[in-house]
Amino acid sequence: MRERSLNLAYLYLLRVPLLGAAFLALFPLLSLHRGGPAYFLLHGIFDITALDLFFVSGQVALLVTTLAVVTFLVFRNGPARFRLPEVDAMGVARWFALLYAAAGVFFLARTTGVAQGAAAQKAAAIAAGCAVAAGLVALGRVLWPKPSAWLSLRNTRKTEPARAANHRGVPRTMGARDVPFALLMKRLTGRFGPGYVDEKGNLLPGHGFAVLCLAIFSALYLLIALRAIPRTATLCSVLNLVFVGVYLISGLAFLCDRFRVPVLLALAIPLLATARWFDTDFYFAAAKASRVEPLTPLELMAASPYDTAVIVSAQGGGIQAAAWTAEVLARLDEALGGEFAPRVRLISSVSGGSLGAMYFSAGYHGGKVSGHEAIVRAARASSLEEIAFGLVYRDLPRMFLPFASSRLADRGAAAERAWSAQDGAPAESVMLARWREETRRGQRPANIFNAMAAETGQRCLLSTVDLGRSSGRREFAEMYPGLDVRPVTAVRLSASFPYVTPAARVAAEVHEPYHFVDGGYFDNYGVLSAVDVLLAGTAEAGPVKRILLIDIAAAQEPSAALKTRGWFYQVLAPPEAFLAMRNTAQVSRNYDDVRMARIILEGRGLEFHQVSFRFPSEEAPLSWHLTQAEKEAIDEAWTHQKQAVQDVREFLKLP
Repeated sequence: MRERSLNLAYLYLLRVPLLGAAFLALFPLLSLHRGGPAYFLLHGIFDITALDLFFVSGQVALLVTTLAVVTFLVFRNGPARFRLPEVDAMGVARWFALLYAAAGVFFLARTTGVAQGAAAQKAAAIAAGCAVAAGLVALGRVLWPKPSAWLSLRNTRKTEPARAANHRGVPRTMGARDVPFALLMKRLTGRFGPGYVDEKGNLLPGHGFAVLCLAIFSALYLLIALRAIPRTATLCSVLNLVFVGVYLISGLAFLCDRFRVPVLLALAIPLLATARWFDTDFYFAAAKASRVEPLTPLELMAASPYDTAVIVSAQGGGIQAAAWTAEVLARLDEALGGEFAPRVRLISSVSGGSLGAMYFSAGYHGGKVSGHEAIVRAARASSLEEIAFGLVYRDLPRMFLPFASSRLADRGAAAERAWSAQDGAPAESVMLARWREETRRGQRPANIFNAMAAETGQRCLLSTVDLGRSSGRREFAEMYPGLDVRPVTAVRLSASFPYVTPAARVAAEVHEPYHFVDGGYFDNYGVLSAVDVLLAGTAEAGPVKRILLIDIAAAQEPSAALKTRGWFYQVLAPPEAFLAMRNTAQVSRNYDDVRMARIILEGRGLEFHQVSFRFPSEEAPLSWHLTQAEKEAIDEAWTHQKQAVQDVREFLKLP
């Protein structure tokens, strides 16, 4: 019985490195299992090149080494700190090191199976990455003479000059008590208990090597954060985030477990302190608004040179929605000989659909769209690497060093930079006010980028047409009349997918500092805002006599597989029902809104028609990265839209 309790005690002390090993084993399983709930959100992380695999393998090797070092520390110094029987630390740690190595090998094997490139290239990349990691550790051991002695600052000289003599004038021998750092370590030992230094102030075995690993990681972290290493795959950022967690929480666990202080509590205290006494909120940039007259829906419709107005609603859903929206709009304009874009009067978009809509809208020049291929390429380009970089190398430091972080450098701003860097993106100087003026002149459609205020649940519109404030609806121009934003910032706010990009408030002193989140919370289809403009814009007779509503859906509605459930399903049923209801309720509400709009418009003597462009599959990625196979699936899906294209052609009376 005693032996069993001891084993359990050691396993508890090793919970952090064991969780690190579990991550290496389980993360690729959860991410790459096609039938799993995390597949469409995470599998794009593993779509890497052979060069990326080189960095990943080196990081995995360093992470495995760190797990082994932490384990050795627990077995070597844990007995003194936690009053446990001593064990053969090196011998037992070797078995755990084999376990960690097996987890690392499994991680690399699963990653290699889906990575790009030939098998020989990938094998060479893994071998080179592991060799470099081993070389860094070996080089550190050679160049860093006895880390424990160095950290203890023990001087190897036996005597000092006469001025260092004792009160009797006799030169004295240097010892640990003479060195400030060693004295500090001894005092910490007295306060925090044994397990760190011996009675002379020397670091116990293992701590010096742990500091060496930390130094290597810190150097790599700084090089990446400063862009000295420019290429950083998303998976590399994820592994660095795990490394930070393992190292930080392991150190806290070794310190706090002796005093029965929960590790998460010890970690939460400084984080709560920085949140309380420092400005760690998230912001988005805004500029002083130029004097622009409001554009009402009536004026929007009156600016059309045609009797037919096309209204577009674009569904949200990450990069899949962005790519499908751009595909439909650009290819439709191509198929109709460039006569589709001039008839578009409004694009109401949400989340990823807003990104595709932005690239299409940016392609307008003189009332027509050019650069269709550039629009499609831009919407398909991955931004996941930049968002992950912002999370690990910008947002993580601001949690601990808020005074040294920029309020506008975060993963949301990183997403904006990635989207702005694509060919065909709006110029840096373009603001929504400029698009509004071009819309007034009939040179481009109005845009509504749908977002939501996190504090109130109100639909917030970042738009170039003015609907005004109503119950459940606010407009950025009405909330902050002296401010304006770039189109890419409006897209970022509309696409603030939970946890991927942060809920942010405007970087200015305002009366209502609301945080904007993904518009899909309120309406993931953009239909509600489109209907609002339609009804307001046709309240009086004008040149438009015919309305075509085009709704773009990035995926088929999911169908649930019915099966018998066990008792545990009762735990999952409430949140599952809530999430299912949210999507179904939006679909039902949008159906009723469109039906109501049809009745009202036809009662006003207008002809109304609706055409849907729906991606013919439920399998759609939810992150900001498309694999080559997923890009090809979008190309294939467009070839099945011939009937919808023909319906649009006939309604617009085009040859």
